[in-house]
This record gives sequence, C-alpha cells and structure tokens, in this order.
Amino acid sequence: LLPLVDATAVVDTTGGGDAFVARLAWALDRGEDRVRAGRLATAAAGLTVGHPGGPPTLTAARVAQLADTLGGGRA
Repeated sequence: LLPLVDATAVVDTTGGGDAFVARLAWALDRGEDRVRAGRLATAAAGLTVGHPGGPPTLTAARVAQLADTLGGGRA
C-alpha cells in the first residue's frame, strides 16, 4: 500500500498524469518492485504539478529523493 501524503502544493496540473504514467512505466521496465515504482511515479507527478507551466526537469535523482520521503523510503 502507498500512504496518502501531501508532498507538494499544486500549482499547475498540466502533465501530472503523463509524468505519473511515464515514470511508472520507466520504473517497472527497469525492474523496480511495484511499491517503489508507485512511489517514483507519485513523486514525478508531485514534482510536475508543483511546477508552473508544465513539467520541470525530472532527473532520476530528483524523483528518487522525493520518492524516498513517501512512505518511509525504499520498499
């Protein structure tokens, strides 16, 4: 299970769903377990909706840093 948390303030919802699906597919393709993949996807979406005017630069390190705060770190 993934806990419901407030990770960021929503500024612009443009691209949030796309960022979620893209990072989820990316993580699963690279062999991440489902919980970790879900955390990475949630983090990517959170970073995107917290940025005005479309998606920010979503580096693997930046997404992983936020994902590690969701639900107690790595699954």
